[in-house]
Amino acid sequence: MASKTPIQSLGKRIDKIRQERGLSFQEMAFVCDMEKSQVYNICTKGVDVRYTTLIKVAKGFEMPLTELLNFK
Repeated sequence: MASKTPIQSLGKRIDKIRQERGLSFQEMAFVCDMEKSQVYNICTKGVDVRYTTLIKVAKGFEMPLTELLNFK
């Protein structure tokens, strides 16, 4: 089984935080000022994420960007 790419690992981290906070994809999209489809693609499909999008996610989750990026 192939290991996850860093982008896939980041998507899984974002999805885990979303779930821990009890947010639906739609609710996360609202708090992060994003489209629901974009949130879904990041969380489930491992799509590449722009820096500006990461800033929106960190701001929506009310956490520093460094904490959001703290994954293995």
